[in-house]
Amino acid sequence: MAAPPGAHRSSLILSSQRSVVDGVSASADVDTGVGRFSSDDRNWHLSAAGVVFENGCVFRAEVRTGPVRIENDAARQRIILGLVRQGRLTIDPAGASHTVTTSGGFFLGPGAQSSMRFEEASAVILVSVPAQVAADLGVRVSNHSGVLRSDTALARPVTSFLEVLARLDEDPTVLSSYFLQQLLHEQSGALLLSSEGFHADVQVSTQGLYPRALELMIVRRADPDVSPATIARDLSVSLRQLQREFHTHGDAPASALRRARAELAHQLLNDERYAQVPVTQLAELSGFSSSQVMHRVLKRYQFNAVSASPQSA
Repeated sequence: MAAPPGAHRSSLILSSQRSVVDGVSASADVDTGVGRFSSDDRNWHLSAAGVVFENGCVFRAEVRTGPVRIENDAARQRIILGLVRQGRLTIDPAGASHTVTTSGGFFLGPGAQSSMRFEEASAVILVSVPAQVAADLGVRVSNHSGVLRSDTALARPVTSFLEVLARLDEDPTVLSSYFLQQLLHEQSGALLLSSEGFHADVQVSTQGLYPRALELMIVRRADPDVSPATIARDLSVSLRQLQREFHTHGDAPASALRRARAELAHQLLNDERYAQVPVTQLAELSGFSSSQVMHRVLKRYQFNAVSASPQSA
């Protein structure tokens, strides 16, 4: 396999009045490789240094307090990640405000845009990778932005690796560039997967409480903390009301949630992309507390649980 052209060091200086990329002045709304930034606050400022690869880039940015808007051009078919190393910001994806602190982060899919405010001077790792990286793992992030979870096992080590990569003090060789780009893609994809989960393509009607609950279960089934009570709360109904609605369809919320997780586990166990992922981790990605529980539920719903995945980590 041919190696891509060598990566190179790069720098950014952004403010409300100007943009400087690799020492060259550009228009204030220039696409930096990690999105288009704009701010009405004359005191807002971002300075960053990092590495640009053939298909992706990573920067460590120092950001002053103030509001900023980030836009991800849909034509570029990339995903932008922002990982907070120090500081605090408030982000507004899809109209819902979230506070992001150390080890947390955000993402923007192709065509997405989001407003945020840096509440204090912050250090942020900014990453751009092809959208196909997420698609290959079954992660859907197109056309929307969101918050990356800070409580996953991958959050801190992946962020630390990306910071080391951004701090390379010289241009890597062509061969090193190839492998570092591969690592950039794999680590970013793993971070998205651990935070967003695997999503199979599903077609579910959104009319009525029962189908809406089923759809929400499918979307959130990878989260082991999600329960029927969680689903009821998210749908603004009581648990008892949700149970009555399911009963009229000959079903129960707890059974439907287990069934949704079993379907996801079955898909992952038989997906070649996950052949080297230990079964214990596949169980976690499916929303189960353990592989033993996963296998019991798979057996209950008569799914074939045969997999080429390793049996343990």
